[in-house]
Amino acid sequence: MTIHQSPENIFDDLGFTRAEADNLQVRSFLMRNISKWVKENNYTQQQAAEILNVQQSRVSDLMTGKINRFTTDNLFSLMTPIGIELVLNENVIKLSAAKAPTAEKPARLKRHVARKRVDVKRVANKA
Repeated sequence: MTIHQSPENIFDDLGFTRAEADNLQVRSFLMRNISKWVKENNYTQQQAAEILNVQQSRVSDLMTGKINRFTTDNLFSLMTPIGIELVLNENVIKLSAAKAPTAEKPARLKRHVARKRVDVKRVANKA
């Protein structure tokens, strides 16, 4: 058995163009973090849908990794109601996460946002 060392972006290895691979990597990163928020807060898909202001089926698509059903714009708009901010610079992507809102009172989030920074290293630019 041969073990192949994959590049930092798995989508490069799957034969996508550089632009497609980068786009897929960003979308999968955003989807994983939103899904993680749902799981960490033990929300049902319906509760998460109420907070995210979407249909339950959209949360299902997110949780099952149906990446083709989301654009980066869709995912950015899902991050807003839960208080996750994406901060980009040349070398690092930072996520700032708010405390989880309750499904019963999603509007409270806009008034009370406590931020926690999580640093995630970005794939180094390939020349």
